[in-house]
Amino acid sequence: MLSFKILFRLRLLVLVFSFVGGSFAAKASNINDSIVNVFSVNDSVFTEVDESATFQGGDANVFRKWVQQNVIIPEELATQGITGKVIVQFIVNTNGSLANINVLRGVHPSLDREVVRVIKSSPKWVPAKHKGRVVKQKFVIPAFNCSSPEK
Repeated sequence: MLSFKILFRLRLLVLVFSFVGGSFAAKASNINDSIVNVFSVNDSVFTEVDESATFQGGDANVFRKWVQQNVIIPEELATQGITGKVIVQFIVNTNGSLANINVLRGVHPSLDREVVRVIKSSPKWVPAKHKGRVVKQKFVIPAFNCSSPEK
């Protein structure tokens, strides 16, 4: 077991190294079970930021509407009248691209795949900022209301 002094110095070293701008990651199992993974700001994903990422000049609601307008309901689902809300989580990277797109609650595999396809085709976002730095931001979009077009 590492002594308190050694752990304190190690944490201080990690803090200084990441503050200077180095890219550093340490696994908890490599040092001590009480230390969690440490990442530099460049690798962190934020949920709360000073300036949220924006899509085409708007917020997540603008993106939700864009997705709804671009989703094409698969024909087999449209004929069966299967519609619903798809809940999706994704990350806006520091370059504005989207990554780690996951369906948290789906309606039907075909519809879920279509929503993911549309999200992947999204134009780039303006990335989030936190404390003056461009950062990654995680979003959970609670409801893509996917329904068949009116006939």
